[in-house]
Order: sequence, then structure tokens, then C-alpha cells
Amino acid sequence: MRFQRRKVRNPVVASMALMVVGAIAVDRAAAQANDACADAIAVAAGTVSGSTAGADSDGSASCGASASSPDAWYEFTAPLDGQVIVNTCVDPAYDTVLSLHTGCPGTTDNQVTCNDDGCGLRSSVATFVAEGASILIRVSGFSGGSGTFTLTVQFNESGPPGEGGPDVIYSDVINIQNFGQVGGIRGYIFDSYTCNIGDENL
Repeated sequence: MRFQRRKVRNPVVASMALMVVGAIAVDRAAAQANDACADAIAVAAGTVSGSTAGADSDGSASCGASASSPDAWYEFTAPLDGQVIVNTCVDPAYDTVLSLHTGCPGTTDNQVTCNDDGCGLRSSVATFVAEGASILIRVSGFSGGSGTFTLTVQFNESGPPGEGGPDVIYSDVINIQNFGQVGGIRGYIFDSYTCNIGDENL
């Protein structure tokens, strides 16, 4: 009787390889889902994780040398008249650029505001939005950069500037440092995110 030797593939290794390939495909698909302004993902107040890795450039903005940077798009619709504040301040590394637009394609022609380095290397923008109106959010990177980010959207109900609403909104405290205690008093310093929505300089 003859025995034939056969090379048997390890099923565990094979299944791991399939899992890795599948993960890469899913990640790329997720990065591309809102790659175009027309495919912007609807967001409400809260946080959402995203990435511009592997994305194309589908818009432009006037700050952060980001005109040709890979970008991701989101759309916020105001439930009432109020102030929408958008930032990527919690991200540790990706040097983001944020801009708000009134339509697609999102370019400097319909840009409402743009910010680079509003909170460290990250960004923060704000604008007044009327009830039922939508604003498009472009997340891109400084000078062609890309990476992962956490987008935070806040909404404060208020009237337009000069009509009873606030002129200045103070929304975040970051980079808190403690300098110890002297005579029962402890010293702190911190940075703040303050948005002027009025029509005069602070």
C-alpha cells in the first residue's frame, strides 16, 4: 500500500488571512463612504469617528494649505435657530483643517468659515444656522495630510447676533495645568475655546 504525502494548509492561518483581508476592505470602504461632498454623512449633536486615510480631495478651503488635502464630509441640519460648533480638538496627532460650506461642491466660493490650529494642531469652527437649514462640514488635513479624527458637533439654541442671542459662546476648556498649592490656594492655567458670533471684535 502506498501513502501519498499531501501538504495540508493550516485552517487557522487561512481563516486569519481572510479576516485581515476583510478588515482592510471594510476600513477602506468606511474611509470612502463620505469621500465626496454629495455623499456627506448626516450628523447630529454629539461625536463621530472618521478618517481621511485613502480618501480623495473633493473640495477646497482657504486655510491650512488644505485645498488639495484628502477630505471627508458631514452634514448638520439645525433643529432650531442656533449656533453649531464643530471641532476635532480631542485628537492627539492628526493636524486637521475644518471648513463649513453651504453646498456642493464645497469650495472657497461657498465657504462660510475655515480654521486650522484652533486647538493645538486641531481645528474648531462655528456659525449660525437657521432652523431647517443644513451646513456641510469638510474635514481635511494640513498641507495634504490625512489621518483619523473624532468630530465633535455642538448645538446651542439662540437667535441671530443682535436679536437676543449671545454674541460670544464659550464652549471648551483644554490644556489645564496645575502649579501646586501656596497658602491654601492652588494655581491653574488653561486654554479656552471662545467663539465670537457678534459683529464687533472682542
